[in-house]
Formats: sequence, structure tokens, C-alpha cells
Amino acid sequence: MITYARIFPERRACAVVGQSRATQRRTPKVRDDEAALTDGIVRLAQQYGRYGYRRIREMLVAEGWRASASSASIASGAGKG
Repeated sequence: MITYARIFPERRACAVVGQSRATQRRTPKVRDDEAALTDGIVRLAQQYGRYGYRRIREMLVAEGWRASASSASIASGAGKG
């Protein structure tokens, strides 16, 4: 988080740094089991390469995880390429 002495407005300071203004207001919430969830997503994505993020999420839920489709999409790389 950037701290400054209010010389510049928040909007301008964030634009100069190339940072979203929302990052100045909220601290991200990280789950305790985030690394284990990511490992599970990557494991399933490697094992079932042609499965999409929705099916991977369904498999995670069947294993007992509480995961959103967006976390499965981001971790499995569904948005790339």
C-alpha cells in the first residue's frame, strides 16, 4: 500500500504508479488453504488437460473443497492463450 502526504489526489497517485485505486482501500483476503486448493486445481488440470474450469470446479466440490469457478479458472490457466 502506498502512503503519501496528500500532495497528489489518490486518483492521480494511483495512475502514476499504475495501480488500481481499489488496492488502496481493501486488503486481500487469503484463505488458509489457498496453496492446497491451488495444488489440487493444478493436479486436476494436468490430469484432465481438456477439462474446462467449470468441470474442474465440479471435481473439486466432489472432493470436498469450497471453490468458486473463478478460482478454478485463474489457477488452471483457462484464460490464457
